[in-house]
Amino acid sequence: MLSTIIVVKMKFNLPKLSNKTISGIFWITLSALFFGSYGIWSKLMAGSFGDFSQGWIRGLLIVLILVPIGIYKKSFKRVDRNDII
Repeated sequence: MLSTIIVVKMKFNLPKLSNKTISGIFWITLSALFFGSYGIWSKLMAGSFGDFSQGWIRGLLIVLILVPIGIYKKSFKRVDRNDII
């Protein structure tokens, strides 16, 4: 039996990804993992915490993570009087 293997070269024209794009992909994937794991954690802690406690603990953790990042990156901006309705 004679078998022939044919190798086909396929060339894909994929765009080169910048560092910002790779960083964005990373942060979106990480946030999706955290969001997905929240359902698992809420089921595991259902006997220990009520719904209200889970909500404010989640909010507290988000603040404790995001505020230091915002301070480090200096991304906070003063709210102008014109922006307040």
